[in-house]
Amino acid sequence: MAWSEMLLVSGLMSFALFSFAKVGGDSHQPVGALDYFSIFLYLFGSGLNTYSEYTRYIWKKQAAHKGRLYKEGLFKYSMHINYFGDVVLFTGFALLTYSFSLLVIPLIMALNFIFFIIPRLDKYLARKYDEEFKEYAVRTKKFIPGIY
Repeated sequence: MAWSEMLLVSGLMSFALFSFAKVGGDSHQPVGALDYFSIFLYLFGSGLNTYSEYTRYIWKKQAAHKGRLYKEGLFKYSMHINYFGDVVLFTGFALLTYSFSLLVIPLIMALNFIFFIIPRLDKYLARKYDEEFKEYAVRTKKFIPGIY
């Protein structure tokens, strides 16, 4: 990731989290079903992202896997399961605020992943891993397991 991209993403994430805290922090409603569902989405999305990244990290550290594409663990269900986890956890955050207009944040994230980040990363992976990536891309969904 380039420094400019890292700064942009950090700025956008800070803005999103601030928006969730500002809007959701003013709520005085009792805890209900939507709150529990939102917390579930947050935890599930966090788990998808963290677990997938951690298992890839451990796998990549092994010398036998040097120069190979990681396509195991949760990545066998989605090529970019970590990004899907991000969208799920931010959807949970947005729902927890009870301000449904903030669902635009995970929507923009998903569109950014689908139309910009994933295509660019896939081009890089295709160059780096060639046939291994092509075979993986044919049998594995890009973003949402079982759907896309």
